[in-house]
Amino acid sequence: MAQDHIDNGDAMLRDLGIDIRDLAGEFEHCQRAPTAMNQQAFTLTLTSPRTVKRSPGLGYGTNIDLGIVSYQFEIAAGTNHFDWAD
Repeated sequence: MAQDHIDNGDAMLRDLGIDIRDLAGEFEHCQRAPTAMNQQAFTLTLTSPRTVKRSPGLGYGTNIDLGIVSYQFEIAAGTNHFDWAD
């Protein structure tokens, strides 16, 4: 049943012209990468096939963490493969 949900989600993204596998490795890299506070208090959202929105979490040091993860994402994805939404 869970696989059906994943397949339906992939189909819906394909209909929108989004292939999540294009940047999936980069998103995973950011989840595992160290940050200043080691809390991973940030959100990265794919808003279109080439656009990523970034948002800090709540608390002390979250803007620093967002800067670090933004840099790590740019290294992993390459700045010519995506655009920041903000």
